Amino acid sequence: QAKKWGFSDIQLAYLLRTTEDDVRATRLKKEIQSSYVAIEPVGLGVEQSSYLFSTYSPKGTPEIKKNPKVMIIGSGATRIGQGAEYDYCIAHAARAVIESDYVSMIVNCNPSAVSTDPANSDLLYFEPLVKEDIVNIISREEPTAAIVQFSGRAAHTLVNLLQKSGIKILGTPSASYEHSGNWGLVREMLNKLNLPFPGSGTAVDIKGAIEVAAQIGYPMIIRPSFAMENPLKIIYDAQDLKGYVADVKGIVPNNPLLMEKFLDDAIGVVVDCVYDGKELVICGIVEQIEEAGINPSDCACVIPPYSIGESFIAKIKANTRLLAEELQIKGLLNVQYAIKHDSLFLLRVSPQVDPLLPFISKATGVDWIAAATRIMLGNSIQEQGLREVTPSHITVKEAVFSFDRFPGIDTVLGPEMRSSGAVMGIDVNFGMAFIKSQLAAGEKIPSGGRVFLSIRDEDRRLFISIVRQLIDLGFTIMAVEETATALNRNNLTCQTVFNVGEGRPNIVDKIKNGEIDWIISITAGRKTRLDEVQVRSTAVQRGIPITTTVSAAQVAVMGLTQYLHHPVGFKSLAEYYQK
Repeated sequence: QAKKWGFSDIQLAYLLRTTEDDVRATRLKKEIQSSYVAIEPVGLGVEQSSYLFSTYSPKGTPEIKKNPKVMIIGSGATRIGQGAEYDYCIAHAARAVIESDYVSMIVNCNPSAVSTDPANSDLLYFEPLVKEDIVNIISREEPTAAIVQFSGRAAHTLVNLLQKSGIKILGTPSASYEHSGNWGLVREMLNKLNLPFPGSGTAVDIKGAIEVAAQIGYPMIIRPSFAMENPLKIIYDAQDLKGYVADVKGIVPNNPLLMEKFLDDAIGVVVDCVYDGKELVICGIVEQIEEAGINPSDCACVIPPYSIGESFIAKIKANTRLLAEELQIKGLLNVQYAIKHDSLFLLRVSPQVDPLLPFISKATGVDWIAAATRIMLGNSIQEQGLREVTPSHITVKEAVFSFDRFPGIDTVLGPEMRSSGAVMGIDVNFGMAFIKSQLAAGEKIPSGGRVFLSIRDEDRRLFISIVRQLIDLGFTIMAVEETATALNRNNLTCQTVFNVGEGRPNIVDKIKNGEIDWIISITAGRKTRLDEVQVRSTAVQRGIPITTTVSAAQVAVMGLTQYLHHPVGFKSLAEYYQK
């Protein structure tokens, strides 16, 4: 009766003070099994038996398809950090499975996902991604194999369960998933391959954490080693470190803190490739416009790279191949690098799909998800005729944020993902492609008006050329006294504005009065002051565009110059691909 009421096995185990496995064994002994009900999709032209959900009330169960099946684990609920990008990959993988003459079977629980459209797969189980439901489906359908590379964190937790159930994991060996998720093992691999990486360490108590911090130096990025749902944070001093440990409620011995040197002002690079055990093809090398410490999903990114030399490109490709061979990749590999002071550092390596891969597919005109799926199913790179594509056009991806829905929130970006979507702009000119991406994201950089600057002391020299270009474009420059004095000293006309707490009307007053059209507020690499937060949060509520990194400001001015002096051209994706 409890199962009919909706109690799961794990809930019953808790109430009965036993284990989930014991509850399942007892349930099966009493012949209490789930049955499945088919939903009839209206107007889609698909079979009624293809869209299923479970019940423990007596129902007629649809007939089981006999052909070999490949189970594709969905990405679960849509949330920041895991959303439509994974869903896109799952839908494309399902189609590739069908084209390879297998029954495509998606298991997912998200009704708003594209992958849960019954037209995208032969079978769709609308079920939670938990042990009880996955085992029930496996017992009923007896799939030949499973694909977990496209599902993000959701599938990663189910790899061991699938293997214990006798299901073959297609593609990369499951040991490589564990390897890439354990930074201690990753460090051993990188030392073996002689690949540089930022200074790092782990700690099981606050004393050890302070000692590791002293060795690698501040600032650093910190997070628990095996709990990706816990926040990444940039730590600037011992006080920050103690506060973080308190926020995550202490350090658990079997889940030590991972601390890694934060490479301030480095160039971020994201690489995706496919590998079949013999041949490797680069899907795309993406350069972050913002610095390497910012989550790639939150960055404006460009393909092909706009500032990286050929020697670094060659080194990136060689290092990526070493990693693919060492991890025995069969399908996709994602690697994140940072370039600083003419040195290349490895930041992350993972056999899981990268959220940027759909963007790379759109930019290059190649369905890399389908290609990786075919590799997992035994179709080699040579058989598919895959090759690296270097587009003649420039494609810029820009993140979309929902800051305006959260009054008082600061817009400064960091290692923790904050975006809720993405758009892209394409053009043969980099600056124009960037402006198109900004327009698509709703970030309307003004063609004139008043710009308020809030910059670091160390960035003033870089900003002299930026300010000169803005003045040449007809903008009025405004800043607090110290910055205004420095700019005026360089013959760059700048109006002085009171900072918060210095007098009235101050900068926040001017924002509220509609006297500011664009804010360039640079704080990356240091702690944020409360007055800066107040300025940026007020600007968000007034819909004023904000630029928060030096590199983004440089590219924005370059794009704006191109936009104001040349007409905007538009082409279809097909027209760009033809070239």
